[in-house]
Amino acid sequence: MNTYGMAIEPRIHARLSEDLSALAVFPTVASDGAQPPFLVYTVTSADTANSLSGPSDLTLYSFTVDSYALTAPDLLTLMASVKVSLHGWRDAEEDVMHCWQTSHSTTPADNGYQGQQSFNIWAK
Repeated sequence: MNTYGMAIEPRIHARLSEDLSALAVFPTVASDGAQPPFLVYTVTSADTANSLSGPSDLTLYSFTVDSYALTAPDLLTLMASVKVSLHGWRDAEEDVMHCWQTSHSTTPADNGYQGQQSFNIWAK
């Protein structure tokens, strides 16, 4: 297990779980036997911002959200919902400065369709 996202993972999980409450949301790996639709998010990097006076309290995290659905139209709807939830997310109480989508892709999967969206997020 990576330790990149230990500080941000609970906030990503809460955001997705609240905004897409009808779906199962898993960190890193889906539970055995999970049936679509569901989401899996993975924090892939964390880089502390530096300034002339040393490290700041801001970190730039990169993460992916994998969406799984039975049909292509359902996958596209799910991915649009993920984007609405995360792209542009700002929350001073949660120390989330800004989140934005950087890329997306789709592919057929064993049990339907899979889409992957990449995001960056500045947070404390």
